[in-house]
Amino acid sequence: MRLLLTIVCASLLTACAATPSNSSWQEIGYKQGAKGLPIQTTGNLEQRFNLDMVQEGEYTEYVAGFEQGKQKFCNPVQAYEYGTWGNRYKGQCSGIPEEALIAEQMKLGYERYIFSDSEGRYP
Repeated sequence: MRLLLTIVCASLLTACAATPSNSSWQEIGYKQGAKGLPIQTTGNLEQRFNLDMVQEGEYTEYVAGFEQGKQKFCNPVQAYEYGTWGNRYKGQCSGIPEEALIAEQMKLGYERYIFSDSEGRYP
């Protein structure tokens, strides 16, 4: 009986932890935007978190967080560094005034990543 009760309690806690709260919708969006990932639709989020429906307010929080994260990712000063980590520009910063500069800096950083990755492999 104790084992059954423990399993039921653990599954309830897991179910609660898997569903984001309003405050974490913004955090989820921020993390995705800051990584240069594409924005998710409500359908994608519903599928990812096994939800029947993402509420309008929740999606608004997600989008607000995503835009904040995107601003962090789309920083011309950091674009080169992102490239040196193996990130390639894939249109993540479209619509931002500095997009061309960001794309160029990320490309240069990525080329350095590729070059430094191949150093020492060939005699």
